[in-house]
Amino acid sequence: MSRNAPIWPSMERQLAEHQPAAGSDLERLIARNQEFHLLRPEEANDKLGIAPWLRVHWRKANQTVVATAEDPTGGYPRALKNIQNHLLALHSAKRKVVAVAAKAKRKAAAPGANRRISGAKKTPRSECDIRVNFRTPKQIIAASNAIGGDGHQAQYYSSTGGVTWHQTSLPLVDGDTMHSDPTVDWTSEGTAWATTIGIEGQNTLRMRAYKSTDGGKTWVHDAILSGAQTNADKQMMWIDHSPTSPFMDNIYVIWHDGSPAFVNRRTGPTGAWQTPLRVSGVETTGTAIGGDIKTNAFGEVFAF
Repeated sequence: MSRNAPIWPSMERQLAEHQPAAGSDLERLIARNQEFHLLRPEEANDKLGIAPWLRVHWRKANQTVVATAEDPTGGYPRALKNIQNHLLALHSAKRKVVAVAAKAKRKAAAPGANRRISGAKKTPRSECDIRVNFRTPKQIIAASNAIGGDGHQAQYYSSTGGVTWHQTSLPLVDGDTMHSDPTVDWTSEGTAWATTIGIEGQNTLRMRAYKSTDGGKTWVHDAILSGAQTNADKQMMWIDHSPTSPFMDNIYVIWHDGSPAFVNRRTGPTGAWQTPLRVSGVETTGTAIGGDIKTNAFGEVFAF
């Protein structure tokens, strides 16, 4: 052996390092790719972190690729390291043991007992919604209908991560006789938001927004967001939480006014509600009930 000949790891050392499961595809892949003469000598000591057997495997499939020692990539795609990690995650006995232990740890965090957050009420609660304050996770708000009670939308709030709860309600605006269809969420500076249908009499339905600046304890009416509509029903609310969005903290609500579906937005907690925009067209041949709305990391809005 030449004094300057590279020292490649033995098969035994490679198996001990990566610990493929016996008889696995990974074990066979390592065994089939021991032709280290296909590699440059300096690869025995570089810092790429790619196993020699995977380099051989890649070289066999890409024989026309030529790389020099000056190339910082070694001539290998950056994704090859990710492929290696994926193979190890799938077939390494060592990693499977770690995964099983992690799964057992996750299973140990089992749900606790159900909690009656509405208190000792005798009238039904329905159509609930709940949200955690994503910047202060101990804060949670929830809401429900209070059918059969005083008509106010029931609101629940916790500052202990759901260990303890308190109850309050939305105030009725003059003319409204009850609320229905609660949704709740948070904006990043800590304001809690709720939407509901403000029902006047039996057949006038308007979309109302409320807000709370004390974690859900007290609520004030913010605005009518459905404009002049009087048949607004079944809304869903979404707040853009993405830090990469140019519209972070915009509030979006979708609902239907009879057959068509509408969307409105509030331009952040310091902005204002805009004019409702009809989003449904000829594809909606019946009542556009059951809508939903979401945004992605870029602030693009998707209504369904």
